[in-house]
Amino acid sequence: MHSPEFVLGQDDSKASQRTFRIETRQGNNPGYPDVTGHGPVSKGDSLRCVLVGVYDETHSSSTSCVLRFAKHEDYTLAGGQSLQSPVKGELYLECSGDKPRRCIVQVN
Repeated sequence: MHSPEFVLGQDDSKASQRTFRIETRQGNNPGYPDVTGHGPVSKGDSLRCVLVGVYDETHSSSTSCVLRFAKHEDYTLAGGQSLQSPVKGELYLECSGDKPRRCIVQVN
């Protein structure tokens, strides 16, 4: 039985794939300054909203990940939703809502 062989010049997509997270905190999160996260993405990267949190004593508020690309439309993802990046460029992450909130997008 032979194992798969690596051929010079071929790209092993699993080995070259990068994964990172972009985090945003807005609206006086306890113990943390406001941060608008951003990072470079490539066209076709998987963008998944992995965390949405709201600091609200009434627990009646919700938030989502808002993905902004320069010169392109915005995309809104609920927690757990994902999409493929439509463009290569800088991604800016915002959290929707009016209460102190936090959201994270994972990029693969």
